[in-house]
Amino acid sequence: MDTGGEHRDFTGRVPDGWRRPHNARDTGGGAPGEVGDLPLRNSGSMLNHFGQQLGWHARTVEVNEQLDQRLACLDREEWLGIRGLPVGSVKPPIPFVLFGPAGAFILQASHGYWIDQDVVLMSCAAGALGAAIRDYPDPVRPCIVILDGVTQERQHFTGAGAGPCWVVSDGRLLPWLLRFHDHGFSRGDIARLRALADPARFRETERTIVPAGSGHPGGTRPEDYYFPG
Repeated sequence: MDTGGEHRDFTGRVPDGWRRPHNARDTGGGAPGEVGDLPLRNSGSMLNHFGQQLGWHARTVEVNEQLDQRLACLDREEWLGIRGLPVGSVKPPIPFVLFGPAGAFILQASHGYWIDQDVVLMSCAAGALGAAIRDYPDPVRPCIVILDGVTQERQHFTGAGAGPCWVVSDGRLLPWLLRFHDHGFSRGDIARLRALADPARFRETERTIVPAGSGHPGGTRPEDYYFPG
C-alpha cells in the first residue's frame, strides 16, 4: 500500500504514525475561494485540520446515505435495518445493522477506500453485537460495501490476524446477503424487534431537583439537591 498521504479509517480519524495513500485524497487543499479571503478569529491551521475532519465525516454520512437508499429494496417484513447502533464499548457506533432471514450483518459503505483499521473496527463490532444477542447461534457477518466498485466479494484479515471482514461491491451485496444459510430471523422475530424498538413506547418523566435545605422530605439522595450560586 502506498504511504504518500494520511491513513484514515471510516470515521475520518488518522491513527498516529499512519499516512493517507494517494487513492484517498481530498479534492481541495484549502478553504474554498469565496471564504479564503475572509478574516479569521482562530488559527488557520486548526481550522484546516478540523475542517478536514468535518469533510471526512460528511463524506462518511454521504456514502452511508447512498447505501441506505440501496438497501431500500429489502422487504421490511423480513429485514430490519438500524443506523448508527452503539454496541458495548465499540466506538464509533456501527453504521448499519441488518437482521433478516439469512442472518445478522453489520455494514459500512465506501467509495473504494478502506484500511486495515476498518477491518479491526468491523470485526470488533461484529463480536460485540454477537455478544449482545448472545443466544443467537451464528456469527454476525461484517462487511465493507464498495459503492459503484468493480465486482468483488472476498474476506480480508489484517497482517496481525484481525478479521475476517468481507469487502463486497454493491452490485454483489444482495446475492452476498442471501448466500448465507444462518439461523436468521423470522418475520415474527423482525416484527417483535421492530415493535420493541419503536421510540413511541417510551415515556420519560422530568426529574425535579430541589435546593439544599429546602425542607425536602427524607429519603432523597444527595445528588437530588443542587446548591444555588
